[in-house]
Amino acid sequence: RNTLVFTGASVVLEFFLGLGMAFLLTSLPRGRKAATVLLLIPMLMPDVVTTLGWKFIFSPNFGVLNYLLGFSVPWLSSPSFAMVSVVIADVWKTIPFVMIIMVAGILSIPKEHVEAIRTDGANSLQQFRYLTFPYLIPFVLIAITVRTIDAFTKVYTVVYLLTSGGPGIATEVLPISISRLALLTWDWGRATTYSTIALIISMLFLAVFLRVIRRK
Repeated sequence: RNTLVFTGASVVLEFFLGLGMAFLLTSLPRGRKAATVLLLIPMLMPDVVTTLGWKFIFSPNFGVLNYLLGFSVPWLSSPSFAMVSVVIADVWKTIPFVMIIMVAGILSIPKEHVEAIRTDGANSLQQFRYLTFPYLIPFVLIAITVRTIDAFTKVYTVVYLLTSGGPGIATEVLPISISRLALLTWDWGRATTYSTIALIISMLFLAVFLRVIRRK
């Protein structure tokens, strides 16, 4: 359940925020290259560095976030907020990945098509519905599929450094469970089973993606 909640929340937020940032970036008349470099910094930084930075931000005693809010929130010690904290940290790091894919999709739209639909009198909503979104469908599928597989099977550093799966098992996702079974309890049988299940689910995601992308 934790893995599904984390994956769903992260992928949805990353997609919509990344898409919005892509539209803002491609609409800049100047400084697009400099803005792209700045926005890619979270993705290029090591996972350990970014996670420790977020751990400092979420600190209940001297954290920047609680200072800005004006009251103390147990971001990492409360089961209600721990998953939210993990999702925020992961989304911040992976938004640039979705953004750069969406930017590639937006820039792939032929300019003559954009000019034609504007000449026909289409407003911004109609332009997005009938031109932009159809062109973006393959890019959307790629971004969602890659991020879903990555969030479901590979999220480890962010969760381990922020909460170690706690408090209790509130943020214990599949990779954390596998590592505990294999390295702490030496239950290699269950660890291998969980790993195999994760592999099968990833292959199913990929199979669905390939089927949909061929149709589209």
